[in-house]
Amino acid sequence: DLLLAIANVNASTIHACSTGTTTLRFRRSCSAHDAMTRVSLSALRHTHRHLLHHRALLSQQKQRSNKATARCARHTQTRRRQYTIMASSVAAGTIAAFAAPLSMSVGLFAWGENWKGSAFALNLFKNATATVAFLAVSIVAAYVRGQPAFAGGATAAGWLVCSGLIGIVVGDTLWLQALARIGAARTIFVDALKPFTAAVFGRLFLNEAELSALAYVGVALTSVGVTVAAQPQTRKLSDEEEEVEEFQDSEKKAGANTFALGYAMALGNVILDTYGAVLTKQHGSQSFTAFEISAIRFGCSAAILLATGLAARMWARFVRKHRQLTYDLDTMTMPPPSSSWADMPRGMTSKAWLCVLGGVTLTTFTASVLGVYAVMRLPLGVYAALTSLGPVISLPLGYLVRGDRVTPWNAVGACLACAGVAMVVTSTG
Repeated sequence: DLLLAIANVNASTIHACSTGTTTLRFRRSCSAHDAMTRVSLSALRHTHRHLLHHRALLSQQKQRSNKATARCARHTQTRRRQYTIMASSVAAGTIAAFAAPLSMSVGLFAWGENWKGSAFALNLFKNATATVAFLAVSIVAAYVRGQPAFAGGATAAGWLVCSGLIGIVVGDTLWLQALARIGAARTIFVDALKPFTAAVFGRLFLNEAELSALAYVGVALTSVGVTVAAQPQTRKLSDEEEEVEEFQDSEKKAGANTFALGYAMALGNVILDTYGAVLTKQHGSQSFTAFEISAIRFGCSAAILLATGLAARMWARFVRKHRQLTYDLDTMTMPPPSSSWADMPRGMTSKAWLCVLGGVTLTTFTASVLGVYAVMRLPLGVYAALTSLGPVISLPLGYLVRGDRVTPWNAVGACLACAGVAMVVTSTG
């Protein structure tokens, strides 16, 4: 029994020991499983956080991509709108540049046979009349816009005054003197240099883009065509006109210095007129409207011409009153200086004055506004090439109004000028 009891005790002890070992092993296994579970849960949490972060990054990238796409679309729309505005502005400037010489040519035919005064008096009359019209339109337009007129500043206005002095007063005076000395055909031949001068001045003073080779070829063809088209036309002359032609030919043959001075004056007009356009584009494009620019330029010119005429009249009166210049010791005396060249003509009919007023409206008012509008929207060389088409436009007008016969050379020149203009317009888009 004792041995059996001892065996039972030993068996119980052995069972208890084996049971404790198993429990310890289970506990250890559970602890390891728990540890692995905790590691897995930690890994899952880390993976979840990484996925959330990645999802947030993807969302941010998608938002940035959408913003970039919207910004690119807005930029594209803005560029397309700017291109449309630029294209329409260039098209409007091209139409204005075509219309300016047309208006000028019609106006010249309107007053050509009706004005009976001097060139100085005509220049003064047309500048003063156009200035009044420009001022009236500028004030009314400013009132409609609800903005003050001539709000561009004194500095810009001063530069426009210089532009009028250089381009209109001095430049036009040289041009008229060149016409008197070398004739219209030779003066227009020198005027053919104006598009090239304008292209160079636009590059130097306005930082404009260089014209393409096609544009330069078009400018050259236009200049050659205008020069050929401006050759004298033949029509039946009256006896008085034939006498005037013979007298002018004899006067031209009198001295070679007259031709040299006439060419120099024509070239001076090309340079000064082009630089006047440069000043107008530099200081008037962002400050004043086309009517205000024309009012300042022509108003300055009218004031200077009026002051010149008054000074000449006062000087003539002073000489007549206080001086006696003896030309011959016996009986002949030198007459005092005359100021009749500054006087308005007398004896013109109402119909003649209406024709002159219509011509001034077309040449000095309409053509000037169109020219200013065109020079603000086109490269200077292109503007000069398009506005030099006056002689070509005057061919059909001369045929219809005065019966001028168009020669084959005139027709060839007109075709060359039109081909050159087509190249210039194509090159500028």
